[in-house]
Amino acid sequence: MSYRLHNGVRYDMPVAFGPSPARDDELGYTVHGAALGFVTEREALEPLVPPGLEVPERPVVTVSFQQCRNMTWMGGRGYNLVSVYASAVYRRDGHAVAAPLGLVIWESDCAPIIVGREFLGTPKIHGQIPDADVSRESFGFSLAEYGSPLLSGSCTAMAPASERAFERIAAAGRDMVRLHWKYIPGVGDEPDADYPVAMHARTEYQRIWTGTGSLTFESPDEIAAPYSSRAARALGRLPVVETRPAVALHATVDLLRSRTTRLDRDDAALAALAGPA
Repeated sequence: MSYRLHNGVRYDMPVAFGPSPARDDELGYTVHGAALGFVTEREALEPLVPPGLEVPERPVVTVSFQQCRNMTWMGGRGYNLVSVYASAVYRRDGHAVAAPLGLVIWESDCAPIIVGREFLGTPKIHGQIPDADVSRESFGFSLAEYGSPLLSGSCTAMAPASERAFERIAAAGRDMVRLHWKYIPGVGDEPDADYPVAMHARTEYQRIWTGTGSLTFESPDEIAAPYSSRAARALGRLPVVETRPAVALHATVDLLRSRTTRLDRDDAALAALAGPA
């Protein structure tokens, strides 16, 4: 008798060996990270955004470095990531959802890459991402593919955030929404998946520092970085209109996979997230 898949149970390939090891929600894992951002030009960013989303007048691009630790579904292990998000708006049926859109996410372990791409619809690929001590007054992080540098970030003059800044950042983390466009190619001409999703998380900050940050994007060719060269070059071409302060953090995160929603079909989720169009 062949294996049988059960309704209401999530599977990852290979499905013959049972349900996905990634539980519906991953609660209370540790993140030490940093975020650097800049305002860019809408016309320059629009070619990197799916047709179903809009770019606001003054979009912000945020590059984040995170060290994720104590992942229960990974047996207590962890991984590092570098993500790039940009301001975007999704509109449907008189509703508008404004939230950061994931352009590309590099991760140092294939397990979260697989789950993120197949289930959450996140644009993940593999990268080499060393650890960094984000609690120092000055520190940096880097990303490479096959040893070829893709981008790096530098944070200097970092100091504890003011009470006002801490509360502003903490409030934004209590119910975090991120947009992704889930795309999975099909065997024929039609993709197996091609639609917008919203992903939810909660972040509780223990420590926050602010300071000055700078980003460097490299321009490797397809031989040096066959998977990531196009992304690195495209990001490096985005004009920097205004630089935002650097933020470093120690936090615990709840990744609420169970709340991930498909925005083109889920009317209730769309209405709950949206403001007036």
